[in-house]
Amino acid sequence: MDYSHRLADFLREQAQWRRDVAKRHDDGGSLDSARGFDKAALEIEQIDDDHPWIALLVDEGWLTAAGFQPEGEPASRYLRQFNRYEDTTSEQLLFSLAIFAGGDDVWRGYATSLKGRAAKFDLVLTPLRPQDTRRPQWESYSLRTRMGIERIEQDTLVALDRYLRSLEVVTAR
Repeated sequence: MDYSHRLADFLREQAQWRRDVAKRHDDGGSLDSARGFDKAALEIEQIDDDHPWIALLVDEGWLTAAGFQPEGEPASRYLRQFNRYEDTTSEQLLFSLAIFAGGDDVWRGYATSLKGRAAKFDLVLTPLRPQDTRRPQWESYSLRTRMGIERIEQDTLVALDRYLRSLEVVTAR
């Protein structure tokens, strides 16, 4: 069905809208956001439709043959602020959209999986308290040793997954 291309088309539309805003208001933040949407579109259209987060968006009805349609204010607010204040990867964008579509069970299941993988390296995945960060809960984790030594002070679940994959590759050799 080419769902990833439908999502990429939506992201390109967002990028164009951001460029128009940037031009009208001389807004550098909107231009940064447009660049982020363009980059994410290029990367997301390379993803297979059977990717779990693409499949979740399809199952929840957010991604159809007609295109991508986010539902709810939290998802809309996230897209309005995408890449405006800090660089966000396409992987983080896709994961965040899946969370908005699928609910808290999506990130909680992912966090549980990462906790188990971290434990294999004697590491502890710890959620940061909401009052200590302004980021969404799935973007606010730390990774430390069992002795309490910080390995990663604050990052997203997606970034911590990438870090754990790098450890798994090194130990597999």
